[in-house]
Amino acid sequence: MQIKSNIKNYEIKIEHDFSFVTNLIKTENATFVIDKNVYEIYNEFFKDIPDERLIIIEATENNKVIEVALNICEKITEIPAKRNSVLISFGGGIIQDITGFVANITYRGIKW
Repeated sequence: MQIKSNIKNYEIKIEHDFSFVTNLIKTENATFVIDKNVYEIYNEFFKDIPDERLIIIEATENNKVIEVALNICEKITEIPAKRNSVLISFGGGIIQDITGFVANITYRGIKW
């Protein structure tokens, strides 16, 4: 499916189950940010993500602050990758707002 915007068009893919997570976990240099509620409901799909690559955040407006974003940035900088880091996030608007911001400010922009 293609989403059209004034800036550019975006290709999205809608998955019908969680089997794609297995492949995402294998992504080199990836850090995962997951909404706490999503993680609690679907934790069996995320169990193979190494702790050092996993960040769980409660999706509240109170967490849309620079301190939370900087904590994620810090975690990303702990892995050996730099500009080829990848940020993968699971959750709704709040999680996507936070991770989109982090992806833009980390190393002048990383894949999200």
